[in-house]
Amino acid sequence: MQDDSHTKTGETERQQYDFERTDPAVAVVKTLADATGKEPTEMESLFGHIDPDALNTLLYSSNGSEIDHVTTVTFTVEDRQVSVGSDGFVVVSASG
Repeated sequence: MQDDSHTKTGETERQQYDFERTDPAVAVVKTLADATGKEPTEMESLFGHIDPDALNTLLYSSNGSEIDHVTTVTFTVEDRQVSVGSDGFVVVSASG
């Protein structure tokens, strides 16, 4: 899987990443930047919304699990709802 699966429909930005190549927290920042049209350095820090290290650990530990399920974490940042799953998908949509 490569870091190039990208879909944008209306107010929703969806990208798929290979978490062996891109940390989940970095994937969130990249997808948020695309969704908001901002540079990553212009955006709010993820630390105010979620612990990036904990997010990485949770999704790495769930990735490749023999159980057929996807662990998903959802939170709000930059007035956007962010959902990131252990399957590599990051979805950013307008909040509310």
